[in-house]
Amino acid sequence: QLIQREYAEWHEIWNHSYSHILFTKISERMMQEEIYKTDQTIYKAVGIYPKTFRPPYGWTNSGVLATIGMPAILWSIDPHDWKTHDKKKNIAAVSHAKDRDILIMHDIHEESVASIPDIIKSLRSQWFTFVTISELLSLSDEKSEIGKKCTKKWSCK
Repeated sequence: QLIQREYAEWHEIWNHSYSHILFTKISERMMQEEIYKTDQTIYKAVGIYPKTFRPPYGWTNSGVLATIGMPAILWSIDPHDWKTHDKKKNIAAVSHAKDRDILIMHDIHEESVASIPDIIKSLRSQWFTFVTISELLSLSDEKSEIGKKCTKKWSCK
């Protein structure tokens, strides 16, 4: 139901693995199974396959990228909302946002969700525009790298 709601609200749906396992510590076959199970679950929910992947914990390498076969998107701003559970710290973490930054937050934490309206208001007051990752990738001159470590297949550094 959550995926259906997100899709209905025009959010991009990504693959983030089925069991949130650390991809740099598992076999290629296990990675493929994680991707496949997640892709199938998303397809059954909304009728599309995800085109992007966010590695659990942000850990990736060239082997992971070669196996997953889609852009791995990471982030450039991490307020550590999962650790601090502090709305003010979440908002402060984005105060130095730059063009094309990607913010990671976790909607399983009440304080994270509560900070989003203030973050959006603050960034809009600074003339930021919000775009999907697909739009951000299309705007990138260096289509292989977005954010801090975000790379496409085989270009991980």
